[in-house]
Amino acid sequence: MLCDSIKFLSKFLARFKTKTAPLREDDLIQEIFKPLTNPDISFNLTDDLACIEAGVFDGGKIVVSSDSVVQGVHLFKDVDGFFYGAKLLKRNISDIIAKGAVPLYYNLNIVLPQNINYQFLQSFAAGLLQVQSQYAIKLIGGDTTRFAKGLNDCFVANSTIFGKIANNLHLPLRQNIKDGDVIFATNKAGLAFDGYLSLKAKAAKRKSKDLRAFNNAEIAYLNPELKHYNFCMEQDFTSLVSASMDVSDGLFKDLSTMLKASNLAGVLNCQNVCKLCGVNDVEAAFAKLKFGDDYILLFATPKANVDKINTLAARHSLTIMPIASAKLGASGAIYADDAMQMSFKPEGFDALQMDIS
Repeated sequence: MLCDSIKFLSKFLARFKTKTAPLREDDLIQEIFKPLTNPDISFNLTDDLACIEAGVFDGGKIVVSSDSVVQGVHLFKDVDGFFYGAKLLKRNISDIIAKGAVPLYYNLNIVLPQNINYQFLQSFAAGLLQVQSQYAIKLIGGDTTRFAKGLNDCFVANSTIFGKIANNLHLPLRQNIKDGDVIFATNKAGLAFDGYLSLKAKAAKRKSKDLRAFNNAEIAYLNPELKHYNFCMEQDFTSLVSASMDVSDGLFKDLSTMLKASNLAGVLNCQNVCKLCGVNDVEAAFAKLKFGDDYILLFATPKANVDKINTLAARHSLTIMPIASAKLGASGAIYADDAMQMSFKPEGFDALQMDIS
């Protein structure tokens, strides 16, 4: 995976010459983003729209999701552009596959700072290319603009992804959890937080353009691996789970969000929660898991399907762990045990409060 990223970055950047003149939008589109497109759908980014033939979706349902990355909010401001591109698409793809849908195309909107570096954009596009090649998706359009002088000056990117799911497959929405469902999470929660703390203390290291310079935790924060992709692409997945979502805002916050959508409470398996993130007590787990950015899978399944879901996960060498049970109770509440006396505050990531610039 790491070697593939290095090859993509080297190959992609080799296509460009160093730019010193002021950027023009047309040049940016044609030189950096046109190579990422499907020309049959995007018209090589020469028009105001893209056109997807209905047959592409094979009579299935179209699913759509949007995500953003902002310098100083989702990544450190001095991190290389490659990771902004890779993380943006991984965030987007993670939402789609968590519902058992196949990602196909995406639109990209970017807002540039006044002092944008052309090499940063080249690296950003290389990050997009690495991920879209891995998941067989293509850029089909978008928009480019920049901040006016005197306004907040940072790089902002938003992508809207389009996917499909067959009409005969159940869409595992958050609101579909039932009383008694077992709630699972995939490994390994909290690793991105470790990577964040590591890079926060190493300003010189996080500027590196060499992907081999980072350890596993730092890569989990910069360029998360969606280990559950093949698991979610199995048709049996949507028939076995009642609800599913990715973990982006912290395990407990997202668990509470999913339970609240179903008007249920949850009772934790505290021992398994600790195992999931490699700590010894649940208080330490809460401190570690409220950061978010893990992009693991959180899903609920009826008790009758537990053996089948374990078999499906084993088929893809995916570690899953039961971390809670859904119960009747205060909507969205998370309790420490079946007595339902002690509850935890579901803290997590909030983009409107986060500042790591």
